[in-house]
Amino acid sequence: MKQGYITDGGIFTDICFDITDVESFNRLIAEGFLSPLVARPTRTNIDISNVGLTGGEFNNKQLAAAVDKDDIVFSAVREMMELAFDRNAWLVFATGIDNTEHVASVIQSYGLEVLPVHSKLPSKVNDERLAAFKAGEIRGIVSGQKLTTGFDHPPTDYIADLNPTLSPGKHVQKLGRGTRPFPGKENCLYSDFAGNVRRLGPINDPHIPKGRG
Repeated sequence: MKQGYITDGGIFTDICFDITDVESFNRLIAEGFLSPLVARPTRTNIDISNVGLTGGEFNNKQLAAAVDKDDIVFSAVREMMELAFDRNAWLVFATGIDNTEHVASVIQSYGLEVLPVHSKLPSKVNDERLAAFKAGEIRGIVSGQKLTTGFDHPPTDYIADLNPTLSPGKHVQKLGRGTRPFPGKENCLYSDFAGNVRRLGPINDPHIPKGRG
């Protein structure tokens, strides 16, 4: 969480039990406590070279403008359809409210029933849509910054990420939505259109930021 390890010069001196390293993570998969994530290379990549930083994270307005372009959205959704047409529960992370609605609309144009959730919708509408997703009544949800943490739906077997970030914590939390085991679920497919794995590392070996001093 951008502070380094809790043992780096603070009141804690040692970590006595750690199951967050690569070997432990893989062991948890082998023992059935976690579902594996499977990544596939994407042809669509978001250009964030002109996006500035605000408070150690990408500037929200500039990032939304970089992501919510017709060619990016259409190309990414086309890849989603190619890769995950047979997946049962989609969770798509978008950038900004307009992008959330845009991505959901393009996926719907392919005949897949997905719905957007974001902060400008009434809480009741968001709750109803999430309930429908959990009940298996719709194929997926496109999330506008609402489901990165605290959302639990074990059947989730496809994650598409169009939300570049500089936060290892947020990155790992998003990927974690797909690691819940569920009967009949072999793995969760992950499409990293945002380039977050290259930037921040895989879920079982993320880049740990140094403390601020």
